[in-house]
Amino acid sequence: MASLTQPIKQYEIFQPGHFQTSKFEIRQNGHTILHTKRKDRFLKSPDVHIMSPDGTILAACILLSWSRNQHLYLGSDPDNADKSNCTLLDCEGFTAGKYKFFWQGREYVWIRTHAKEHGASRWNNKSFKLVGQATGQVLSVFKFNSAMFKHGRLAEIDYFVELGQQLELMSMAAILGIELHIVRSQQAGNDVGSIAGNVSGIVTG
Repeated sequence: MASLTQPIKQYEIFQPGHFQTSKFEIRQNGHTILHTKRKDRFLKSPDVHIMSPDGTILAACILLSWSRNQHLYLGSDPDNADKSNCTLLDCEGFTAGKYKFFWQGREYVWIRTHAKEHGASRWNNKSFKLVGQATGQVLSVFKFNSAMFKHGRLAEIDYFVELGQQLELMSMAAILGIELHIVRSQQAGNDVGSIAGNVSGIVTG
């Protein structure tokens, strides 16, 4: 196994412009190899799609309404994906800090990390490590770049072992869905706080 300081693959999640908040690029060695976008759905939670350069959907994370759990999908048509064709991304606990899924009979877990050896920061809750549950081996680390969160390089994904194309895509879809869930939860909390503040001002004013 490669050490955590020597990943065998590195990807960057890149935001190409200040106003481009739903479409991002996945880059390797400075070249865009994949695209990702958030697809909003009427009266439903959004999806996250990972696409090839020609626009073909390769994988998706489908956020579920009123649930921390999500569905992972490999294929080109997530809009018509049957539940039986999806893999459950199961959120454990109430802090959205641990998500597990099964692939080919093996369990994998994205776990929030603040560890410096993972390149994470203690000041944000958006960095995660991917662990093979059977061995406890760290397979990948998603490092959120809080210093550049509005534009440019948003995050990095380091892989320390070769997972294979399908599992790698699934793990990417999972962490992007997790990050979107965290952002939406924070926005909802801010909205509730704003409403509560306005109500408090009315009552005490």
